[in-house]
Formats: sequence, C-alpha cells, structure tokens
Amino acid sequence: MWNYTIPYKLKHLIDCVTQKDLLFTFDEKGLNGLLSKHKAAVIYARGVEYNAAGLASELWDLQRQYLEVWLRAIGITEVSTILGEKTLFGPEVDSASREAAKSAARILAASF
Repeated sequence: MWNYTIPYKLKHLIDCVTQKDLLFTFDEKGLNGLLSKHKAAVIYARGVEYNAAGLASELWDLQRQYLEVWLRAIGITEVSTILGEKTLFGPEVDSASREAAKSAARILAASF
C-alpha cells in the first residue's frame, strides 16, 4: 500500500493493459469484462492494522477497493485475498501477521 492505495508502478501497469477488446468490451449494454473464466489471488500489505488504529477500513482502504473494482471491470469476480498488516514496525512486531499471511498463501496455493 502506498498512501492508502496502490503503488504508482502497479497503477501504470493496470492503465497500460486495461484496453478495450483486450480485457474488456464496451457496447450498448455497458462494460463487459473479458476475463470472466479466470480467478485472482491478491496479496495486500499495509503498514498498520486499520481497525486497531481506530481507522475504519471501509473508508481508508482504497488499495483493496481499487483492485477489486478493476478486477470486476475486467470480468474477474472470484477473488481470494491475503492480508499482511503492521509492516511499518518491522518483522519483530508484525511477525504474527507475516506468518498468518504465509500460511494463508500456502493453503490458497494448494487449492488454486
């Protein structure tokens, strides 16, 4: 996470690949994502744990919101997520969060 959303290099990549007739079509019915037969796994990392810091994640987490809207726009509705938090404080503080994310990734990878 960078400033509540995604890093600019990831945003640039998304902007470059999100092209009509490549990832979506648009017609009189509206936006039609072309990747409807695919699924995605997204690993999010953030410096703090929003709810523990008194910040409502539904208001502050633009990272997850942005990526989920983009994935739906290109047709991907089956999205698995893994979250690593408290990365600002170093591995000694966020070790439990890192281990939980690693465990979740192993489980997800086995079934993906």
